[in-house]
Amino acid sequence: MTGVMKDLLYGCRMLGANRGVSVVAILALALGIGANSAIFSVVNAVLLLPLPYPHPNDVVILRESRPKVGIDQARVATNEFVEWRRQSQSFSHLCGLWNENFSLTGVDEPQRVAALRASANFFDLLGISPALGRGFTEGEDQPGREFVVVLGHGFWQSHFGGDPSLLGQTITLNGLRHTIIGILPPDFEFTSIDFDVFVPLSLLAADSDARRSHRLEILGRLRPGRSLDQAQAEMDLIANRLGQQQTESYAGHRVYLAPLHDEMVREVRPKLLVLLAGVGFVLLIACANVANLLLSRATARTREIAVRAALGAGRGRLIRQLLTESIVLSVAGGLLGFALAAASIQALIAWTPEDTPRLNLVGLNWNVLAFTLAVSLGTGILFGLAPALRVSSSNVIGALREGGRGATAGATARESARPSQPPRCPRAP
Repeated sequence: MTGVMKDLLYGCRMLGANRGVSVVAILALALGIGANSAIFSVVNAVLLLPLPYPHPNDVVILRESRPKVGIDQARVATNEFVEWRRQSQSFSHLCGLWNENFSLTGVDEPQRVAALRASANFFDLLGISPALGRGFTEGEDQPGREFVVVLGHGFWQSHFGGDPSLLGQTITLNGLRHTIIGILPPDFEFTSIDFDVFVPLSLLAADSDARRSHRLEILGRLRPGRSLDQAQAEMDLIANRLGQQQTESYAGHRVYLAPLHDEMVREVRPKLLVLLAGVGFVLLIACANVANLLLSRATARTREIAVRAALGAGRGRLIRQLLTESIVLSVAGGLLGFALAAASIQALIAWTPEDTPRLNLVGLNWNVLAFTLAVSLGTGILFGLAPALRVSSSNVIGALREGGRGATAGATARESARPSQPPRCPRAP
């Protein structure tokens, strides 16, 4: 540990002795590392963080695949969903839902609010409990019992001032009175839409044409011990069975299953990964430039390295010292880059398309800090290794002879520059 501290202190002194080179290198690294940290903060929030539900990988989305008409994913008809729920054994919950806009009246001015209609088991499926009140109970998606509503936390705060006594009161949605039974927690999220209200979905529509219309999104939670492949095989069997019982147009239909998180980020994943690769390439260019800069500086230190080697420092010891200087440089650039990322994060969020899911989670957290530190250390090793290997492998005796010849030549030049004096005559006896 003492040796490492000595290397760090010596490295800091060397960087301070070459302020111009150090400042240029730190600025170049800060721009590259800062850009990577900012983009990674988006990648981390959108692609890497799990959904805030218990066992989020068990929450899947189900859609209909119609190969005869070239449709890979389609919404599901109500009567088909009823059969899926009746026949499947792989899911502890299957929930139907669709989103629409409601008209909110009875307030100062009529407003349009984003609403999600969902089966009564929606909150049980997600494993989410309201912050106040309760969620839907069994049977509240039946006709005549569906006039209850759960409010989103942001909607509750902005329209009702966060009044907790609102529970049990009614609001008018699409001209119908709905009783407020619950308020969701502030961190609740579901897809990229910020829903204002949640109401039960009544499956027993009187119109048979409405029951056949493909308008439902289906959400499921796998039973403990069941895998996605097992559920897929079972749903394919159910689809084949329904195809034999129903019209010929249904024949060949399959069921598409995917984890909800994968489906949420399916559209943005390639774009974010390409963007991350792009800023990674920018960092590589910065590393190459800094490596050339350090190589030029290291060449000027050849005699110093040769003297240290002549005094007994092994090649490994020399490489460690030079790499320590590079890592100190890169960590300084990383700290400045992290500050630049923090300053630009809001602009990055504003630049990101609004339909990008989970944007509310974008920020600088411990994951981003760990990424920045790892990139800084890796960058220091990357651009410092080539100069360290080259200088540490230089010819020690040759470098010292070059230095000695330089000193001898200087002394000879000084002697030759002195004015000549006439010879002294011997004294007469």
